[in-house]
Amino acid sequence: MCLSQFFDLPFWQKLVSTLIGSFTGVFIAFSLNRWVSWNRKRKQRKDLIQLLISDLKRNQQVIKRMYDEIEQFDMSGYYKKLAWFPTEDVNIFALQSAGFSRYSLISNIDLNMKLDNIQHKLENLHLKVEIMLKPGIAPSVHDRIMDTIKVDSGNIMSDINEILAKIDEQN
Repeated sequence: MCLSQFFDLPFWQKLVSTLIGSFTGVFIAFSLNRWVSWNRKRKQRKDLIQLLISDLKRNQQVIKRMYDEIEQFDMSGYYKKLAWFPTEDVNIFALQSAGFSRYSLISNIDLNMKLDNIQHKLENLHLKVEIMLKPGIAPSVHDRIMDTIKVDSGNIMSDINEILAKIDEQN
């Protein structure tokens, strides 16, 4: 191959068209990959929010029933004679399992902090329910725990309402 053939027009035309095709293909591949990643993250965010909403609403119903049972128990007059025990417990699995991925999928720091706070409150409520279910608990301890569950239940229900409103506001 001589130098004159190296600089001929068809060679450069082929080289330029190959380079343009290669750069265009790489650009399209990266753009497509970014679009697929964005869609995947959007779907994960939507699924996570739906899971959190359903879990929070379920916990809200459980806490409401728990609160209503305690209210009925208080008014029944058997308060000191009988021991009230919860029939259902809160579920904190969705909040715990979302963990760190929640921070990458939900960009609202305030919402994430509220979710962490409600997770902590639900964990404490869960521990109080576990203590209530232990055999041989002293009646005075039982009554104190029942009173704190009643107060905590009201606070948690209002916090869950606030979180659900914030999630609705974002969507």
